[in-house]
Amino acid sequence: PAVSVTGEEYQSKWAAIPDSQAASVSVPLRAQPASTDAVEGPLAEFYLLTMASGELPTEFKFFLYARAAASSGGALLLIQAVIGKGAGGPTSMELTVKAE
Repeated sequence: PAVSVTGEEYQSKWAAIPDSQAASVSVPLRAQPASTDAVEGPLAEFYLLTMASGELPTEFKFFLYARAAASSGGALLLIQAVIGKGAGGPTSMELTVKAE
């Protein structure tokens, strides 16, 4: 489902939902992404949209959002994702999800 969220709206909505109501999960990745585009493109195919993202020296950060299907209640989902940059070893994406 189509949805659009500004940076200001995202921050306001994120702050309004208590951390105790957030879900966190670690998703194993086959390889560390080469760029933020390598993550954003595939997620957009599943209607997970990027509000903002960036590459820092030690990690990639993503601020994502989506609208759940009406059959699932149609909640606005806010997602913060972090992929650490490591020298070799397993890579994972740490996700924190809040639903409005």
